[in-house]
Amino acid sequence: MVMDRKTILLLSLAFAGCGEPSKLRALRGVHGALEAGQNNALHVVGDHRAGLGQAEDPIPVDLYGISHGISRRSSTWVAVGCDGETGVTFRNQVPQPEGQEEAWQHVNTGGSPCLRAVTWSNGFVAVGDGGTILESSDGRLWSTVSRKTEANLHGVFAGANTDVFAVGDGGVILHRGGTVWSEIQGPVTTDLYAVYARSNVEAYAVGAGGTILWYSGSSWSEMTSGIDSDLRSVHGTYWPSYQISKDPTVFAVGDGGTILRLTGGSWEEMSSNTDQDLFGVWGFDEEDHFQNHPAIYVVGANATVLEFVFHD
Repeated sequence: MVMDRKTILLLSLAFAGCGEPSKLRALRGVHGALEAGQNNALHVVGDHRAGLGQAEDPIPVDLYGISHGISRRSSTWVAVGCDGETGVTFRNQVPQPEGQEEAWQHVNTGGSPCLRAVTWSNGFVAVGDGGTILESSDGRLWSTVSRKTEANLHGVFAGANTDVFAVGDGGVILHRGGTVWSEIQGPVTTDLYAVYARSNVEAYAVGAGGTILWYSGSSWSEMTSGIDSDLRSVHGTYWPSYQISKDPTVFAVGDGGTILRLTGGSWEEMSSNTDQDLFGVWGFDEEDHFQNHPAIYVVGANATVLEFVFHD
């Protein structure tokens, strides 16, 4: 296996802007994007920024999460963040309704606390400070879910069907099966910052001090990361025609340029050639037809945008 590393210059320049470079916090791709005719499949959000492909729009708040969903034959993006201590959401629909320019539209969430992450599971689910959980079928109208915890929630991800996992401070783990949310007893009390679920029987959570958890379908257990840096994001990619990724491959990124890859049940550290804190990671699956080789994309502080391409 050979790994090539390069910086996506167009994205980096777009987000550098004028003055102090932006802190890029999250990114998201569209599964099956090219088949759906969407060329700009990788979108990024951060401090005062929301980007679509190689373009970006100024946003007057800090954005922490982004997700994509399909509803009523339209492609909808939702970004969430914080304006002071108040949660905010922005929505971008493609194609736009007739007479409306394509742009991010601010959506009122009723004065919720800060929102830190969002996912799609037959509707959008956003989580944030104080155990906040909001749900929306289309990103326009949001309803508040009865709180299951007072802990700040930092990450949320949908597994299969309507299964959703959320994680937060103090090792809190929440699960939604169908429409019912419940708290799951986890093995740690360290803060958890992100979660990735490949299905409702396989999930990973990462957090402070190099914490990595694995969900087997029945319980969560701790894995050895070999590091003590805070891990901020986790995501996987699946390329069955390549030896490197015949099984789903999972990556975690974090402070000081940390990138870890799960292979053969163990985590190994990769060289990122940067000491910038990294906040988001995304990988397309082979069936998405976004590129010809397995790759992951990483964003972080000082407008850092990295691409790692793998070859057998």
